[in-house]
Amino acid sequence: MMEKRTLHAAARLAAVAAAAALVVGCGLKEDDPVTVAAPGGAVVQGPVSGAIVFADKIPAGQARGNGTVDADEKAYSTTTDASGNWRLTAVPTYDYEIVSLGGTDTITSQPAITMRAEGGKAGQTVTAQAVTPLTTLVQLTPETDRAALKATIQSLGVAYNAKIDEGITPAAAALVKAVTTTASKVVEVLNSAAGGNDTNRQLSTQTVKSVQTEVLAALATNLVGKTAAQLDSGAEIATITQTATTTAVTALVADPTKAGGVTLGINNAAVAQVAQSVAASTTAVVNAIETASGGSLATTAASIKPEAQIVTQPVSAAIEVQTSAAAAETLLQNVTVTVTQPTNNTPTISGAASASGTVGVSFTYAPTTADVDGDLLTLSISGSKAIPPGLTFNPLTGAITGIPTASGSGTYTITVSDGRKTASLTVTLSFTRTTGATGATF
Repeated sequence: MMEKRTLHAAARLAAVAAAAALVVGCGLKEDDPVTVAAPGGAVVQGPVSGAIVFADKIPAGQARGNGTVDADEKAYSTTTDASGNWRLTAVPTYDYEIVSLGGTDTITSQPAITMRAEGGKAGQTVTAQAVTPLTTLVQLTPETDRAALKATIQSLGVAYNAKIDEGITPAAAALVKAVTTTASKVVEVLNSAAGGNDTNRQLSTQTVKSVQTEVLAALATNLVGKTAAQLDSGAEIATITQTATTTAVTALVADPTKAGGVTLGINNAAVAQVAQSVAASTTAVVNAIETASGGSLATTAASIKPEAQIVTQPVSAAIEVQTSAAAAETLLQNVTVTVTQPTNNTPTISGAASASGTVGVSFTYAPTTADVDGDLLTLSISGSKAIPPGLTFNPLTGAITGIPTASGSGTYTITVSDGRKTASLTVTLSFTRTTGATGATF
């Protein structure tokens, strides 16, 4: 059934602002120079907090990296803050691209998709870099086609590497949401068909990254050479996303290595239904933006701007939605996906049960982690109190480093996760001052 809602003037204003909020972030502008050598910028889907950002090494003769944080890349990694901002601590010693993994879109509270952006040469100082769905499309396109794709994006009234936080055209907003919806919905559909909330049958973090990369690469291919006139309605964009989804899922089924070693048991008819479901969801969000923008996906005037004070709900809740989520799901009633995953082993973590240091003196505590499956490991820390000021925690290595500025002690639990299983280590940290010195405690 079609779900219709009346859009009054006030609701239209809220809808436009909400549509903007889904695609904007905060932080450095595209053309602002970086005053330190290390690369930095912002991850923008909505502002993405808690994402791992790292310099992914590009092997000689290749167009991009492998999208995985390898051992020698951990030194060139960081996490985004609540506004999506990030900065590496040093300039990479190898050719690289910027990759963002995980994190949460702070506007929608949904998991962020895996995103990429142009990096630099070994030792190169770069300007502020936005990592967005649009930069991701370009990075996943063969180098011979990148100029054509950049021209397609430019025809929508925005530069491919724009930070998109100071205004974006409705046409560009529609493409951004089509990208994020396609990547997220494919994973959602496959997980739903594979077993609902049964985590043992759902896609691992590594497989989600691989699936999204394959889908967005196919989407980028289908966008190369398109003009604004070919991207000016929900129906036209949905056709492109449906074709890309079909291509990508077919490739994932045929070659398990593209799905992170996971075998997806799904026949051609079911693949088509998955693609139709994704297209239906894409149509809904694009039509929502079109309606909120006065009935057209204009390519001029950055009319969608952040107005966070009136953003209280996703855009689709405030306007007429031509295709409801329920309608999309009816396409999947007879779809079953069998997910055959390699045996997943629990990661390990070890280290000293206690460590001590002196206020004002450089300190390092570095546990040892391992995973025989080679999964991407992420670490978190918890305790009865925050770690001492002056120290930072690295979510890729678990290392606690810096120069403490307060004395005291605390007990902390460091947890390592491969996306499905976890292991923990408890450590007590103590810091004292030199004899006779006074100051803050923690």
